[in-house]
Amino acid sequence: MTARTFADEVHGFGHKRLAGLEAYNRVREALADLVDQADAPAAQLTADIRACVISSVFGSPCPDCGATVWPWRANRAGDTFEGQYACPCGRRFRAKHDIQAVNWPT
Repeated sequence: MTARTFADEVHGFGHKRLAGLEAYNRVREALADLVDQADAPAAQLTADIRACVISSVFGSPCPDCGATVWPWRANRAGDTFEGQYACPCGRRFRAKHDIQAVNWPT
């Protein structure tokens, strides 16, 4: 199977609800930077971004500096999510989360 190009993935959309939020332009700028820097096929990049969105509730404070960081890799076992984190301060750590205890967005 031939990988679809980014041009093949272009389609119409509308997300007025998101565009009205304060963080919208920051997210779009960050996504544009990821697309430019990742050099990955469209399907892989969108799968990775989807995983980022779903795991965004698993931000954890760095044990050294206290900054909130998000997992770059994770595994799920039943109702437990274990993320691997890499803080900009240089600290690498793991954190486990109870999936059922998360206040999931609706």
